[in-house]
Amino acid sequence: MMRWYLILAFVGCSACSRSAESKAPISGADVPRKSFAISDTNGDGFISHSEWAAEETRAAAVIPPVNRKEYIGSLESIFKRFDLNADGRISLKEWLARASRTPR
Repeated sequence: MMRWYLILAFVGCSACSRSAESKAPISGADVPRKSFAISDTNGDGFISHSEWAAEETRAAAVIPPVNRKEYIGSLESIFKRFDLNADGRISLKEWLARASRTPR
């Protein structure tokens, strides 16, 4: 359960740090796709490790320095779990597959 809070905080922080495309509320079913689109900053259909790392840096800025290393380590671990084929990037298919699983 904790990892989903981390992911939501991570993506939420990223969304807040940029201009929102739309001010309309996001329905529950749209959250995984919208969060993917926010993290896929170049729009190529993948979240590369460099895109993820940029989001990590942005999200970690609000974490107290004493906890920052552990927080970033947790996000790195999440990236590896989402990258199901270990190619160094997360596809929308991989993202949705992980998003559909029940958090442990």
